[in-house]
Amino acid sequence: MTLKEYMKKKKLRGVAFARLANTSTSNVSKWLHGHIKPTERHYKSIYKITGGKVTPNDFYDFKS
Repeated sequence: MTLKEYMKKKKLRGVAFARLANTSTSNVSKWLHGHIKPTERHYKSIYKITGGKVTPNDFYDFKS
């Protein structure tokens, strides 16, 4: 599941997720649009906040 999908499902806006992840809304926006990848610290926060539904791999376009 992507972060965008998770936030849509949970009806979370960028500002609310930014607060939970202890980061800026700008960073969240850049993650959602693929402009930057989260740092290791933020990957851990995202994983914890989403209950493991969004993982670092979800930020990469891996094909199996």
